[in-house]
Amino acid sequence: MVTTKIGTPFAFARWEVGPGNEAAFIETWDTFARWTAAHQPGAIMGVLLQDTENRRHFVSTGPWEKPEQLAEWRKTPEFREAFARFRELCTAIEPQDMECVAVREHSV
Repeated sequence: MVTTKIGTPFAFARWEVGPGNEAAFIETWDTFARWTAAHQPGAIMGVLLQDTENRRHFVSTGPWEKPEQLAEWRKTPEFREAFARFRELCTAIEPQDMECVAVREHSV
C-alpha cells in the first residue's frame, strides 16, 4: 500500500492522444513507467488514467520520494527519448511538477 504525505512531490501530466494512437500510447507509457520503476531511485509508483468519455484524453501521475529525484529523472536520455515518442503519438502534452497539500484516506 502506498501512503502519501503532505509535501510528497508528484510527476503529473495531461495527454491528448492523436486519433487511433491510444493503444500505442498506453504501451509506450507502460514501457517507460517500467523502466522508471527499475532504474530511477525515488520513483514510488505511476498511474495512467483514461477518460471514459473522451478515450483520447489521459492523465498520468506518480509520487516521488524527493523533488531532486524527480528533477534528475527528467534529465535522463531515456526521459527525452520517451517524450520524443510521446510527441509523435500526442496532439498535446502538459507535464507539471506537483506537491501533495492534503491527504484524506478512507477506510474500506
